[in-house]
Amino acid sequence: MNTKVVAIFLVFLVFTVQADDFCTLCKNVIDGVKKQYNNDFSNVSQDQLVSTANSQCDANSSGLTDTLCKGFVKQNAAKLLTALKAGETSQQCCAQGGLC
Repeated sequence: MNTKVVAIFLVFLVFTVQADDFCTLCKNVIDGVKKQYNNDFSNVSQDQLVSTANSQCDANSSGLTDTLCKGFVKQNAAKLLTALKAGETSQQCCAQGGLC
């Protein structure tokens, strides 16, 4: 019984740490995108956002994490662009995507 409780706790702990890591990665990517466009997204297309965010994924991650980052960007590009055009913070953008 104690072994099962410990195992469940460890799985929860690993998930929590990874979730925090993805939140930080997401915020770093969004911060990089914001910097690159000087927080002006009025003339940025969804394709431009994806390209820029993918470059930020490459700069801030590698391997499987980089692949997951790019997948998140592709899946949430429309929502991200809307949020960025509305002037939302990196934390708010990442929370909308479920990463923070």
